[in-house]
Amino acid sequence: MAAPANGASLVQLITLDWNAVSDPDGPIGSYTWQIVTTSGFTSIIASGFTNMDSDPSVSTPTADKVSGLPNGTYFWRVKATQLVGGATGSVDSPWSAVRSFTVTGTGPAPAAPTFTTPATGASFHVRESFTIKWSAVPGAHYYLLEADTDPAFSFPLTLTTNALTFGTQSEALWGNAIANIYYRVRAVSVDNVRSLPSPTLNVHTTNSAPVPAGVSQVFPRSRSNRFASIHFRLVGYGQPANPGIRSRCEY
Repeated sequence: MAAPANGASLVQLITLDWNAVSDPDGPIGSYTWQIVTTSGFTSIIASGFTNMDSDPSVSTPTADKVSGLPNGTYFWRVKATQLVGGATGSVDSPWSAVRSFTVTGTGPAPAAPTFTTPATGASFHVRESFTIKWSAVPGAHYYLLEADTDPAFSFPLTLTTNALTFGTQSEALWGNAIANIYYRVRAVSVDNVRSLPSPTLNVHTTNSAPVPAGVSQVFPRSRSNRFASIHFRLVGYGQPANPGIRSRCEY
């Protein structure tokens, strides 16, 4: 591990840097890093990876950037995945030695958004879709919405990752009963610097929640008759046009 120095105090954006690994049995396909708040690595709060380039002459990147961490002390580690081919495919190296760093500020990150709807604690039927909305913040290029059944977001599901998604809402439909779903959202700047996470939104999906009302037919009224006149003009080849035929169509 090359940087940051063990125990360093840093303002985000933070660059994680490590030494390259080489082995005659095959190239390094990727490096995976993890960040936690306790040295036992029991709950991963951030993780990422770097992949090898499609050009085999280009080395797999040995650095990555991290942001969106609240002030505090963190521990991190990294491992390599080697491509060996055959039935095995790939093998992982042991994790590196653990280093720590302390975040002292958010740097140029945007402000954190806040959820506006639904209200936390809301319940929805398993077949009901609902809209999640949050506030817009200055400097946001897009927003990163995450969901988890763990309020600590130990392994969150990322719901919006497209940098072209500039909106401040997302639709949700889970399809099964879940006692607690936790959401958080971050603003991401054009330089890919993440804000701190929003306050957590907690919702429930259940079979006992009322089902939304169905669509009501407005027009035409039930069992009503409507008539339309349709005119046909039949033309035979080499013959003068026949008189129009009037027909009535009922629907």
